[in-house]
Amino acid sequence: MKTIFQSLAKNSILFAVLALSFSFRIAAQCANPPYTSCSNLPGGSIQISPNSSFGMNSGIYYYSGGATTLSISYYNGGTLIICGGPVSINGFNPGGDVIITSGSSLIINGSVNLQNNNKIYNSGSLTINGNLTVNSNGIINNGLITVTGETRFNSGAKMCMGVNAALNSGSVYNDHPNSVTIPSGNACISYSGSFGGNNPVTNNAGLYICQGTTASDPSSIARGNATLVTNCTSCAFPLSVKLVSFELETAATDILLNWVTADERDVSYFLIEHAGSDGIFKQLSTVQATGLPNQENNYSFTDENKDSGYHYYRLSEVNYDGKVSILEIKSIELKADHVFKLFPNPTESGKATVIFYETANNGDTRVEFYTPVGNLVQRMQLNTATSSHEVSLPKGQYLVRLIENDVAVETRSLIVL
Repeated sequence: MKTIFQSLAKNSILFAVLALSFSFRIAAQCANPPYTSCSNLPGGSIQISPNSSFGMNSGIYYYSGGATTLSISYYNGGTLIICGGPVSINGFNPGGDVIITSGSSLIINGSVNLQNNNKIYNSGSLTINGNLTVNSNGIINNGLITVTGETRFNSGAKMCMGVNAALNSGSVYNDHPNSVTIPSGNACISYSGSFGGNNPVTNNAGLYICQGTTASDPSSIARGNATLVTNCTSCAFPLSVKLVSFELETAATDILLNWVTADERDVSYFLIEHAGSDGIFKQLSTVQATGLPNQENNYSFTDENKDSGYHYYRLSEVNYDGKVSILEIKSIELKADHVFKLFPNPTESGKATVIFYETANNGDTRVEFYTPVGNLVQRMQLNTATSSHEVSLPKGQYLVRLIENDVAVETRSLIVL
């Protein structure tokens, strides 16, 4: 049994869910979605509460939080944005666009029929427990998509796969010429059943087709110019280094990165990239490799003076020939000295409670409520110790700013239904 790149080298590791590891040169991904995070969304965007049931028409609906189960009663339009998760939703057919941001996870329990020019933008992890049918529309896949049933590309269907992107499917059927495009680098489609169709799936040899150990041979027409690996167990590739561990920890406003490697061979240096709430990775620094095989090597780096919130770090190895291989992606939350909460949010009673926990700053602290166009509606003074205040507001959306010593340190959105 072989991994996807075993014809190139004997040693390989599996794709990681969040750090899909192909060997590639630094290059562009597929196009970014209209919104790459749940921050700075247009006024009127609707926040989805955990474990809720809701319907969608036009507009932007977003979930930003941890693991939850949601129910969509109807989906007649608009954009659904997932930030965080895993978010589990019973089967639905999108009536608009779906965006899964970097580091986020969406699980759809049931088949999905994507049509009417609606799109799925996946920069994280999407799991469909059923079939996926793509019609005259597109999928922008810069992450991992898992389909337990059949993935079918009908006439007019398109899927752009970025560097490191993967589609794992039970079976695949393609009926549109070159439905899968790869702007640069490599991508992978693995299947465990059948791979057929009346048109070539791609004209790019950078697409690797991983034929499972019990899967039937792919149709020569449907395969196109893709690179086929038979008797394949996973999309994997040879690394020049073994990553033993990669850990993050906080120290005041700094974030410490520590990693341990073994069996370093032909690796020049390590590349550290950082992403904030927008989910876009940018180069932060490089660390020279020791290049010593047959022993463990310890490395560290400190990212100083970071803002509070979630931070994502991507660690990669760079070989002497310039090839980059992602080793792992990890996230950590840097907590502020204060905790500022609004609940319930959204609120249907016209009243909400502001809770403020202060642990460090003893200066002047207040909360201000603004309309989306910037008009001040209400201002309340907070104690420097733990305080709780109730506020009454008419229906609408508000920007709530926490002010310390005349400096806005945090902004949240409040919806009054």
